[in-house]
Amino acid sequence: MTDTPDGPNSGEIPQPPPPPAQPAQPARPIGELGRAAQIAVGVSTLVVALLAWSQWDRSQVATDFRDGASGASFDDLVSADDRVQLFAGIFLVALLVSGIIFLAWFHRAYSNLVQRGVAKHAAGWAIGAWFVPFLNFWRPAKMTQELLDDGRGEGTNPSGFMWAWWVLFMVGSVLDRGFNQTDTLDNAITSDQMGAVGGIMWVGAGIFLIVLIGQVCTRAATRTAA
Repeated sequence: MTDTPDGPNSGEIPQPPPPPAQPAQPARPIGELGRAAQIAVGVSTLVVALLAWSQWDRSQVATDFRDGASGASFDDLVSADDRVQLFAGIFLVALLVSGIIFLAWFHRAYSNLVQRGVAKHAAGWAIGAWFVPFLNFWRPAKMTQELLDDGRGEGTNPSGFMWAWWVLFMVGSVLDRGFNQTDTLDNAITSDQMGAVGGIMWVGAGIFLIVLIGQVCTRAATRTAA
């Protein structure tokens, strides 16, 4: 006869214990980067205000020159154009710098939601959503609303600040790019006037965005301290 081992688990290979659960990674702080984004957006907002003024001024100088108003000269038109070109160049630099800082902050803030498992999208969309055609009409606003809710699922509809910021930003962008014809003096005047109005809307959007960044940072800090 063959001896058999005793016990209910005879013949089974013992399994190693499961690995210990990994502790949750702490949320990355967004306050300092948020303040940097607020400053950068503030500078860009100031520059776009100057650009809008220079565009409106050029449209008025061009109108006087076209109508043969007393004192209107071609040199005045050249000077007005030089001011627009100067502020446009400064704005492009300010927009690039502020855009990089803002997107870095936005990505970090949204990544914290992803890490907590309460985000609706992958962290990469915090940057990609701004550049995909048509999708960038609404997804960045939706993701910003998630940040405002701080992953709590509140606010099915965008807040008042959300509507104000996004509508001003989108309409301002359309006005700034929607009519950009300079083949005739009349078209150039219209283009400047629409660009100036679009620029003023961007100023409003910039102010609202500064407030939104502050709100997101405050709510994230409150949750971390709780």
